[in-house]
Amino acid sequence: MILNNYIITYLVCSFLSLFVGLVAAVNGFQVWRRWDITSQEEEQYRLEKRVYLIITLLSLGLILRFLMVPLWFWTLHSMIISIPGAMCLVGVHNTNAPLSYIASGLKLVMLPLYGYWLFLNYLDRKVVKQPFMKQKTFQHMARRFVIYQGPFSLVGKNDRRNFVIVVLDLAQLCGNFFVGEFF
Repeated sequence: MILNNYIITYLVCSFLSLFVGLVAAVNGFQVWRRWDITSQEEEQYRLEKRVYLIITLLSLGLILRFLMVPLWFWTLHSMIISIPGAMCLVGVHNTNAPLSYIASGLKLVMLPLYGYWLFLNYLDRKVVKQPFMKQKTFQHMARRFVIYQGPFSLVGKNDRRNFVIVVLDLAQLCGNFFVGEFF
């Protein structure tokens, strides 16, 4: 296992975003259970305020995940000096292939999805009637956030595996990957 400042920072941010997502999911489930659109009671008003809290928490978690994508690649780059034979990111990826390739690919796939939700939320808050509230509903987004970030998710599992399960053997040279001798 390799530990450096980048890895520790990335793991702390990852667990922080997981915690924020779990808090939003629990609050979303509680609001969903008690929600009654026809009610005019004081509790319904409190539930609506709680929805804003949930959306703010989800925004915070997704902004954090959005910022963690470049940190992921900086973290991999910082591991080059710790892995014998690795001279570039390909060498780092090859020590834990195919998991690190999958994790890096998922980072690039999830980045536009995070950005889409954040942009939708930005537009929704600018309009008084909030026309996109249905598309970014608290129950749906809280569940989706936990699925992508949870302890059993593919994204989170690959992140932890990539840093914990690093075999410190001699890494394949980058030239072998690009010439075709790697396959």
